Amino acid sequence: MERKVIERALKEYSCADAELFVVKLEKYPVSFEANKLKSVKSRLIKGYSLRIIKNGRIGFASSTSLAGNEDKLIDSAVKSSSFGPKADFSFWSGKRYPQPEVFFPATVSFEVEEAEQMARHIVLRLREMIPESYIDVNVTKSFVEASHFTSQSEKTYYKSLFSLSATALLVRSGELLYINEGLDGCNIPENPLSITGDIAWKEKLSAKSVESPSKKMQVIFTPKTMPYLMQGFTTGLTGRNIASKSSPLYGRKGESILDDRVSIYDDGIMPSGPASAPFDDEGVPRQRFALFSKGVLKNYYLDLASAAALNEEPTGSADRRFLMPPQAAPSNLYMEPGNCDYQEMLEGIDDGLVIDQVIGGGQSNLLNGEFSMNVELGFRVKHGKIVGRVRNTMVAGNVYELFKDNIEAIGNRCEADGSIFTPHVLFKDVSISGRE
Repeated sequence: MERKVIERALKEYSCADAELFVVKLEKYPVSFEANKLKSVKSRLIKGYSLRIIKNGRIGFASSTSLAGNEDKLIDSAVKSSSFGPKADFSFWSGKRYPQPEVFFPATVSFEVEEAEQMARHIVLRLREMIPESYIDVNVTKSFVEASHFTSQSEKTYYKSLFSLSATALLVRSGELLYINEGLDGCNIPENPLSITGDIAWKEKLSAKSVESPSKKMQVIFTPKTMPYLMQGFTTGLTGRNIASKSSPLYGRKGESILDDRVSIYDDGIMPSGPASAPFDDEGVPRQRFALFSKGVLKNYYLDLASAAALNEEPTGSADRRFLMPPQAAPSNLYMEPGNCDYQEMLEGIDDGLVIDQVIGGGQSNLLNGEFSMNVELGFRVKHGKIVGRVRNTMVAGNVYELFKDNIEAIGNRCEADGSIFTPHVLFKDVSISGRE
């Protein structure tokens, strides 16, 4: 059926070229809320995303069903081409691509009853550790089937996904305290109960509440909050923003942008990486490539359109975000660790903060690397020791300034938050707004 869509677009609708991306997602989530089982359900999503080239322009249309809708889908794509962007590239028809380890039979065969049992054990363990808490747990296994069709090629990959998250909610001094941890990958984690120890440890550190001053301080961003800083880079590195010359990184390849201790990679073929795949959503092979190497800007995120606009090769970074036209986006982001132990990093702070969770993102001008965030879970550090959980605190700055001249130490171990892998990073002077 999918192949016929391509054939009909070319022959019956006189398109110069056509491409169909098909994705099927099966999700099996189990959730506990406030210590009790809330829902056990399954969900199936399937989407068809068609692009055509007609009269030198790109047309696009999408649908959640193909049977009986082939004409409507093709006709919509053809009509949209009259006001679509110019076709400065050809659809990708390569047949060779890497085979990262992203499919694990044990994950696919993981039963809903097993997920419920895992979630229940986490709830019970956390209730033992923190009796006054209310626990939310989500365990989700997923199965992805993605196919890419052109007039010259056809390819499919299968991927398993496993996601586990737990949140402890407490009421302290009239305030709500949320502590959350999670694990994500393509396979079932070896020790899913490990997140309970992390939550219990942070709960003990939160026993006392303190205020923060309004001044520049030493700040450790943990691997749970580093992704919010990384957004400043990934937004500026996106092909669309580079091609439009709106990014501050436009035309700066080969320049030293960050501290020479900073190397950041996009790794679309990382084994068991949550965002890994053999090819991207345009059929271009995924790869591992440097964004910054020892502080020097090396590459941008490029899909076919932005690569053509910049006269460069695509980086296998296209993401359709389900039924939307493709655009370049990160896959698995990895920052190389440094050589500083976390405890050593902590002991080096005379008066500062550890920031472990932020509310929302509160980002201001992401494109220029600016950020402003409310601290949801952070700790005041004095003379190398944590003295309490901070309240009423905000943090703000610019990622390019922080990562250029403001790094004091980089942790020696990477940890994951979703598909972003970073170490702890200690910055010298970060603007803090508090009420002390």
